[in-house]
Amino acid sequence: MWAALGATSAMADPGQFGKNLGDQVKSLSTGLFLAVAGLVTLPILGRRDVNGGVVLAGLVVVLGGFIFAQDMVKSVIVDLWKSLEGT
Repeated sequence: MWAALGATSAMADPGQFGKNLGDQVKSLSTGLFLAVAGLVTLPILGRRDVNGGVVLAGLVVVLGGFIFAQDMVKSVIVDLWKSLEGT
């Protein structure tokens, strides 16, 4: 897997350095975010704390949705905010 990742990075267009770097940082930070969320979940599962689990799930969805959202999720969020502004 690492060899394939290195090959795609090596074949990338050097004129798109900022975009390529941003894509790499986004993929690494997404993995790190999910790993930390998973590690934080372990004590909550061990205590069988439903309230803490709901709070953590909400935080992960909100933070993940706003920070690491794909274009489709971003468009849904923008449409939701626009509909809330209209009311």
